[in-house]
Amino acid sequence: DDTVHRPPLECMRALSPESLVEQYAWPSVDGVFFETGFPEAAASGSLNPAVVVAGVNDNEGVMFTDYLGIDSEGELRIFLEWWVETLSFSEPETLYSLYSTKAHGSPQAAYDMFYGDLSYVCPTRTLLSAVSEHSEAYGYFFTQVPSWTAYYPIYEDWGAFHSAELAYVF
Repeated sequence: DDTVHRPPLECMRALSPESLVEQYAWPSVDGVFFETGFPEAAASGSLNPAVVVAGVNDNEGVMFTDYLGIDSEGELRIFLEWWVETLSFSEPETLYSLYSTKAHGSPQAAYDMFYGDLSYVCPTRTLLSAVSEHSEAYGYFFTQVPSWTAYYPIYEDWGAFHSAELAYVF
């Protein structure tokens, strides 16, 4: 197929969204390092034994949603309703109460938390739960706000955002 001779970015742009997710959402199953897809291996316990450490930060979502500038409860509700419909949430009122302005101080902060939980917190907890059935697994919750954010007003209210722990880890 001609995608083999294209630069990687061109190849990825040529793929349908479904194909892109199918091919790149998980590491490649190569029959040596990965004998099966990760979700199946974690659930069945067929991962090679290894200590697993995974965690999340206090405000995982802000980096990806802050630009939205959600200013009202109505705007927040529109964003949450989109996810309710897209993911077929069975209890939308519970979702709306968990991620409300009242619960998080502002509509934007509520959506930041929702997106962080959806994209990082829940998947990480699921991963650790599955892996811990068959291997030693540890989770962390990082809350340290990087001191350097005080020098950059755009990041001042981001808190412990996605990747904030990397400077401390490495």
